Amino acid sequence: MISSSPHHPIAPSIDRRLSAGGYAPDNVRLVCVAVNFGLGQWGDEVFLSLARAAADFEKQKATALTVSDWHAQQLERIAAAEKILSILPAEKRSPQVRHIAGLKRALTMGPAGLAAAAKRLTSPRGAEKCGFLIPAPFETALRASAG
Repeated sequence: MISSSPHHPIAPSIDRRLSAGGYAPDNVRLVCVAVNFGLGQWGDEVFLSLARAAADFEKQKATALTVSDWHAQQLERIAAAEKILSILPAEKRSPQVRHIAGLKRALTMGPAGLAAAAKRLTSPRGAEKCGFLIPAPFETALRASAG
């Protein structure tokens, strides 16, 4: 559960792309408090460099896992999510139950099945078959990269 406190690091926050500009729709983006603070302190370039490095590190770490390591890690994630479920109030359990179901589905599919599903979803036709609506600019980019 994400805290509604504005001081929680992953609470939603509105960031102005250009600080000199106002809070106009074309000058704002929704980020978390931690990202907004970092952007304000160090700017887009530092944030993007760190984000790329973190994503690259996670990608390398994920590819280094053996299937049995991945399986064990997934079981740990399910156990942790179920532990959290046991302490949630009744009205907050539904999203956690769906999260656990997703983790169990991923465990059933395995790394190869998840990769295949992700590949299908990144193609415009695959997304359409799943009922996803793709905004026009993204659809154009996806079609260009797929072709």
